[in-house]
Amino acid sequence: MPGSATMDATRLPVPMAEFRLSAERGTRLATVGLGSCIAVCLFDGERRVAGMLHAMLPLSQADPAAAKEQPAMYADTGIIQLRQAMLEAGARGDALEAWLVGGAQVLAASEAGPFRVGQRNAAVARVMCAEMGITLAGEATGGRFARSVEFDPATKVLVIRTAGEEQTVRWEDHVEE
Repeated sequence: MPGSATMDATRLPVPMAEFRLSAERGTRLATVGLGSCIAVCLFDGERRVAGMLHAMLPLSQADPAAAKEQPAMYADTGIIQLRQAMLEAGARGDALEAWLVGGAQVLAASEAGPFRVGQRNAAVARVMCAEMGITLAGEATGGRFARSVEFDPATKVLVIRTAGEEQTVRWEDHVEE
């Protein structure tokens, strides 16, 4: 269930096809295994309400029945669901900002036509944020390598990991790859 407690009180894992919220000081949101998947980190810095979505696929229209059952599986419906949960937790819609992480093309075969899932995930996330008036604060997307991301709302720091590398960025910093 989104926002549920974990065994580690300081690190709140975000499983694939789910989202989590944090409004508690000292709780970091984290997800791993972002190959073609996209992590959408939303944050209202004034109210310190943060959320992270780990979406697998771009568009819910591919399987409406699955999307109805598990909307966070898809970038389009997952971002809507995450935003709504954040508003219910006290965030203001006009104060939300986003960081996008993931959307890689880890397999050479995925570069052809409709199999560009990573690229499509990132594109849909950008469009959904723009349509909902969510400012894109930054992104680390694309490339050929999987990523993991951890966000600490208290310090406004994201730690983005790839095989053998770790990058620490402040929320306000913009990273282009």
